[in-house]
Amino acid sequence: MSGTFIGYLIGYIIAIVGVGYGLHAAGVGQSWITAIVLVLIGLGIVYALSRSQRDKSTSLPRDVTTRTTTRETRDPAERV
Repeated sequence: MSGTFIGYLIGYIIAIVGVGYGLHAAGVGQSWITAIVLVLIGLGIVYALSRSQRDKSTSLPRDVTTRTTTRETRDPAERV
């Protein structure tokens, strides 16, 4: 698993635990808390996977970042 996915997953787990605790403290029934937490876990996994895939697709290959164009390599005196 990538570090990005793990980072998002840890953040969502912390948020879900907080929501679950808040619902419990507010006196919401256990079955409602379970249902809400399961939905939030599913949404968190889908979001983390989509973000980690998007981050991979936007990174440039190594050879593209090291190339220079002919315009950058020309001597300024040679420009017309």
